[in-house]
Formats: sequence, C-alpha cells, structure tokens
Amino acid sequence: MRKAWFRRKMPKPIDIHSAWHLYRGIIFHNIWEGLYADENKKIEIPIYDTGAVLVAKYDFIEGD
Repeated sequence: MRKAWFRRKMPKPIDIHSAWHLYRGIIFHNIWEGLYADENKKIEIPIYDTGAVLVAKYDFIEGD
C-alpha cells in the first residue's frame, strides 16, 4: 500500500526519448488531420436477414 501511494504521489518523470516521440506524434497528427476531408467518417452497413446494423468509423484517406 505504501508503494502504491508513492507511485501515485511521486511519479517518475518521463524520459526525454519518450517525451519527444509523444510530442512528434501529436504535432504530426494535428498538422495532417485537417488536410483531408475524408477523416472520421461513419459507415452503417445493414446485415440482411437479421435486422441489425453494423456501425463503424474510419480515420484514413479514401482513394489514395
């Protein structure tokens, strides 16, 4: 219990290598995400004979 308290109250700082990869990923995503209109589209596919509908979202460039 004491060990869990120290982990929660005094977490280890993130190393520079991991911080750089996190920063680079966020910047890359923010720059490229707005360039394409086909992002985060919703697809609904009816499943015949059951009445159910398959719903999905995709986040990629279509027709590239």
